[in-house]
Amino acid sequence: HELNASTFAARVAASTGADLHACLSAALAALSGPRHGGASEHVERLLHEAGSPARAAIAVGERLRRGELLPGFGHPLYPQGDPRLPPLWARAQALKPRSARLRTLQAVVDAVQGMGRPQANIDVGLTATCAALELPPGMGPAIFAIGRLAGWALGGGLEVAMACDLRLASSDAVFGMPEVKVGIPSVMLDINDA
Repeated sequence: HELNASTFAARVAASTGADLHACLSAALAALSGPRHGGASEHVERLLHEAGSPARAAIAVGERLRRGELLPGFGHPLYPQGDPRLPPLWARAQALKPRSARLRTLQAVVDAVQGMGRPQANIDVGLTATCAALELPPGMGPAIFAIGRLAGWALGGGLEVAMACDLRLASSDAVFGMPEVKVGIPSVMLDINDA
């Protein structure tokens, strides 16, 4: 997670001279995508499709038969399981141990695991947190964003990016980062090598 999509978007905006609000808007726009912070909304939809623990395996099976991905499962950096999930799940269970939504979500997780699919990730944890707090649908990305806002605004990344030139000039773009006084070395990355 050294440079996730939303942080990168904020840094690109900052490197063009955009103000803090524009940089945070760029980060939030990237975070809203279903492959980043917006995935918990898709977990909520899967939870809604299941409706009850008894229908969890059916809902998962229907998704798989349609060739759809299972949101909230698998993470390229955490093939053995997302370490951010257990504390969120435990706290949600402690807050609402009898929650019907949490029981259904657990049944969805159990069904996915029973099919040999990837482990649940933070998006399941965010959905569990929202369920335990009885938040309205769609609040998972907001919680995810709150955790990142301070880092985007105050963590030094935008100050560094403002001294950089990350604008995309062509398909052969080279990203250059000058040496700065905060101990970050000069970096050159050719995106064609990525």
